[in-house]
Parts: sequence; structure tokens; C-alpha cells
Amino acid sequence: LLTVRAAFFGDLYPVRFEAYGLVIQGEIDALRQAWSRMGDLAILVPSGFWGILLTYLYGRIVAPEEGVKYLRQLALLFEAEDQCWEQALSLYFLGNLMEIIITREPGNPSLFVEARQSLSTALSIFIELGDEREVGNTQRALGNLSHLERNLRAAIEHWQAAQRQLVAAGEAALA
Repeated sequence: LLTVRAAFFGDLYPVRFEAYGLVIQGEIDALRQAWSRMGDLAILVPSGFWGILLTYLYGRIVAPEEGVKYLRQLALLFEAEDQCWEQALSLYFLGNLMEIIITREPGNPSLFVEARQSLSTALSIFIELGDEREVGNTQRALGNLSHLERNLRAAIEHWQAAQRQLVAAGEAALA
């Protein structure tokens, strides 16, 4: 329940869809409390979606490097257990979380490489699974990453693909 509480802004807009690089305040106390109770791989893995979301939120709001470390491990563990959707979601959030670190270290090309690889693998898995919504969200994240790389052509292509995919999945169009 603490993870759910931390997953939404006060207006109930999900933190997960904050895609514009804004500073997120969220429910920091609830998040720290949830992490202190669940921030262990032995608990995060069986928690599936909620464990992945908690790890992303903790990384996004409190400790980016720790979130990245745990999301890498979660992706590997879900891959080993043949839990493809959870693996893809871990990789999607890993790529998103790395944006924060990239903005701090923009001259580190290995960060871009890992973020792109994580997002591209997630995209492939979501396509294979037929998860249209997550395909669109991952395309949007790839557009954001391309924008950080100053590759505007690729950013626009990813964002347009994301918009088409999300509209097809019944989601609102991107602003």
C-alpha cells in the first residue's frame, strides 16, 4: 500500500508516466518506508510489478544509482525465471531511470549505450508479447533518450511511433 501511495502525485496522476524530466516530489516518506520494508531482492522479485515499480520510484525520487543497480538485477532474475513481461518492465524502467544519471553525466557515452540497449530489449519483448501500451511507452522513452543525445530526427520518429501506438492501445495522445 505504501508503494501504491508513492506511485501517484497528489492529483492521482501516476508518477510512472512523468516523462518530461520534472523533479518529482511524490510521497517521499511513504516511499522510504516501503523501501525499508521491501528493498531486498528476495522480496522484490516475488512482488513482481509492485517490486519493479517500487524500485523505479525509489531510484527516481530518492537514490538513482541504487535504483539502477536493483533494476539491473531484477531484469536478470526475471530473465532467468522466464518472466518476460517483468524482465521487459524492469528494463524499461532501467532505461528511464538512467536518464537522470545521464543528465548528471552527459559526456559518458556508456550510459547512453546501456539505456538504449535496455529500452531496445524491452521494446522487442513487449512487441513479442503484444503489449501495445508498453510498446508505446517504450517508444516514448526511446524518443526521450534520443532527445538527450541531441538526435532530434530519431526523437521525433520514436515519439510519433509512440503516439500512434498509444492511440491504437486506447491511451490519450501525447501532448
